[in-house]
Amino acid sequence: MDFSGVKTGSGGIAKVVLGLAMAGLIGSTALAAEANDSAKAAIAKVGQAFAKAFEAGDAQGVAAAWTPDGEYTDLDGVTFRGRADIQNLFERVFAATPGRTISIESESLTFPAPGVALESGVTTVAGQAGPSPSRARFANVFVEQNGQWLIASVHDSPFVAPDRSQELGPLAPLLGVWTADLGEGQEIRVEAAPNATGNFVLLERTVFQNGQPVGGGTEWIAWDAANKSIRSWSFESDGGFSESDWKSEGHALVVSTRATLRNGSKVEEVQKLSGAEDGLLVLETVSLSLDGAKQPLAKPVKFKRPGPQP
Repeated sequence: MDFSGVKTGSGGIAKVVLGLAMAGLIGSTALAAEANDSAKAAIAKVGQAFAKAFEAGDAQGVAAAWTPDGEYTDLDGVTFRGRADIQNLFERVFAATPGRTISIESESLTFPAPGVALESGVTTVAGQAGPSPSRARFANVFVEQNGQWLIASVHDSPFVAPDRSQELGPLAPLLGVWTADLGEGQEIRVEAAPNATGNFVLLERTVFQNGQPVGGGTEWIAWDAANKSIRSWSFESDGGFSESDWKSEGHALVVSTRATLRNGSKVEEVQKLSGAEDGLLVLETVSLSLDGAKQPLAKPVKFKRPGPQP
């Protein structure tokens, strides 16, 4: 977020507001089981008042969400202590960047002890015009004082988009470009790469006949958090589509696919991918059926990296 060079302490106001997360301030739909309804309602009420004050540019109303000696620590590690200090900070923020809105994504809210609540998540601050919205992570501590829930501390940290690189790690040897000569002038080219967020591996297939593209498809490979497994969805250029389950077997990958062809026929296929670590990817069909009838198995297809081979 651009605050036009206005500074506070060791960092700009941009880093102060970036991710100012009063999660739980807005109320959460994913609260821990031990949270009681009265506490949730009270925290939500504080949040509603905070959001209204923030978007109205009311620094005093924003500071009222904290305890009298509450703290806010920005992305630079600068800490503002007490309502007066926090109010002064937001007076400068609102003067420099009026008309800002705040959106909260609460990832967890727990009650580890009576009168104490811990919350974490992601916040987005945006304006009516100008720079793109800014995001950051937050960790909040709420306390109950004299029957009222207030913020004891807020600590912001840089937002890093979560990815699935660890879960999709078995696919790493497949990344890059592979080609296979199918004979009679036919060739297939496969390119696999992570998408921009790292949450998917995108696999593009192109079939060539005498050097001209004649077909292909796109496959999105993802981590299925519910089933704790790798799955993919494929869409062919002729209108067919399929869904696959992936699993590791030693250094090989076994892919079980259920496909619907353009004409409505159903295909079930199990294939094994091996040898990618050595630069020679072998695709072997283990079983194949068409509308429930077993089909003859094709010969293994051997893919190589394009270009000169050692």
